[in-house]
Amino acid sequence: MRNLMKKVLFIGIALVLTGMVQTIGTYAFAEEAGYNYNHLPTGKEILGPAGPLPSLGWVPATSDVLNVRELGAKGDGVTDDTEALQAIFKKVDNGQVILFPSGKYLISDTLKIDSRFGVQIVMHGGFRSDNLRTTDCRGIFWSAKGPEDRPMMLIYDCSQIVFDGLKLDGGGRAQDGLILDAQSSSSGFRGENVHIRSMARYGLRIGTWRDNHPVGGPQVDMISFRDSRFTGNGSKSGQKDANVTVESAQALLILFDTCHFTCSGSDYLEYNVYMRGGQANFLNCSFGSGHTFADIYIGENYTATVNAYLCHSEGIAGQHYFLYVDRPQSSAVGACTLERIGTSGKVFFNAANTITISNSALFGIDIPCPDAKVVLSNVYIYGELSLGTKSVTKTNVEVFPPSK
Repeated sequence: MRNLMKKVLFIGIALVLTGMVQTIGTYAFAEEAGYNYNHLPTGKEILGPAGPLPSLGWVPATSDVLNVRELGAKGDGVTDDTEALQAIFKKVDNGQVILFPSGKYLISDTLKIDSRFGVQIVMHGGFRSDNLRTTDCRGIFWSAKGPEDRPMMLIYDCSQIVFDGLKLDGGGRAQDGLILDAQSSSSGFRGENVHIRSMARYGLRIGTWRDNHPVGGPQVDMISFRDSRFTGNGSKSGQKDANVTVESAQALLILFDTCHFTCSGSDYLEYNVYMRGGQANFLNCSFGSGHTFADIYIGENYTATVNAYLCHSEGIAGQHYFLYVDRPQSSAVGACTLERIGTSGKVFFNAANTITISNSALFGIDIPCPDAKVVLSNVYIYGELSLGTKSVTKTNVEVFPPSK
């Protein structure tokens, strides 16, 4: 027996030495069918071809971050930082980050980025309210010396640009806040936590209008703004001013997600959103109208498409429109879809294509154009229901007070 135990022990030691059995403690287990039951990672294993998992988040190399404070801008609310910031915006290269540490940066001329790819503009700090220029506000401010005929920031012939925390205050003097434009085409703009306010005419301007252009302007598309505010812009009467304007029929695939558009009660902003053309989508947005004629206005020129979902307007009941479409020509409005809308503003259509309104509560509807196709589903209407059209589909539509 003793000799037998010695033989078994000798064979076991030989197997361990040859790698046919792996051990944990004093126990030995054989590998079966290619499975290794004893794999306990130690962190020292040789990595496979995929390499280690990337760390959460992405931090650019220090050399790719242009800290404006380190490059000459003061941000003290007193110094004019125009020259320092213009030099940085001209210097920035593809893929770099322009970083604004918390501060109050005064400028008196336009900041322009021309023909760049993948640039990020990151800003710390922000405004305390929509309209008050308190001493502890943070952002970029148009100084009293700045002319009234220029924008604060122009992004031209660029693609894949990110605005993170950008704050622009025009002081009622700068003509426009942020312009996204191109000679022929640009694509890919994303804004997070952006706030543009107090411009003399437009807060955000997409694809500037050009007379005699076949479709009104360049192709500027793939644009999204999320958790952003456009407030108190438009201080010059009679100019069809707006918090946001989309001016080219080639301004496509635009999304405003959880954004707020408003003017102060004393301002007479004409439109929250003014669309000459293009395709805009509004998701979970709010509109505070004040004396605004219309929250979203479509008219005058080329094809436009509007889709609104889970939006709300707080306009003066019966005195303004949530959506006003003023294009009787065929194909003027590709589609207007309003779903789950709550508004005290009326809806007016003078267009020839499909109009769909569903799961919404509206002050009233006026559709004078006989060529329009109208689909109403689960709509609560308080006020007038004027449908001067032959093609109407109504499902669960209630009008109060009821028509006599």
